[in-house]
Amino acid sequence: MTVDLGRKYALSAMRWVSRRGNPNGRVKTLVLEFSTDGSHWTGRQPVTLPSSSYPTIVSLSKQTDARYVRITMTSPQDASQPFAAIGEVTFAGLANGHADQPRHDPTAHTWAPPAHCQVTPEPSPTGRPTTIQPTATPASGSTATPTGTASQAGTRPTRLPATGR
Repeated sequence: MTVDLGRKYALSAMRWVSRRGNPNGRVKTLVLEFSTDGSHWTGRQPVTLPSSSYPTIVSLSKQTDARYVRITMTSPQDASQPFAAIGEVTFAGLANGHADQPRHDPTAHTWAPPAHCQVTPEPSPTGRPTTIQPTATPASGSTATPTGTASQAGTRPTRLPATGR
């Protein structure tokens, strides 16, 4: 099988997924070859695959410039089934002319709210229930409760447990 990648890449790996749901046709060994023009093949690399339907990442022995990749099965997992079935094959690499970007170590930053936000520190939990007091003046004959509903005069405000924040 020959894969045309559409343009030249500096290839570094292949991801192989065998057929799922049925083990027949699984490939045991194959050979990868690379070409920039589809006629002249270089970089012959033998590959041995596990008998699994899980993805297998194959690192190429050296980064190879190619537009075309030829995959030739050399042996099946089951010798009584001399054919190949592929679930998925993909290649990793950089487009021609692109340099690999240097990697930077991650840096942890402390988040701070935007300047337009007000930060109100929360009191530390005491482990005891906290009484919530109404902040608005209630209408005559009623008191406000934390849920925003009115209750009859003379009833106690709702007690809420500390949140542990």
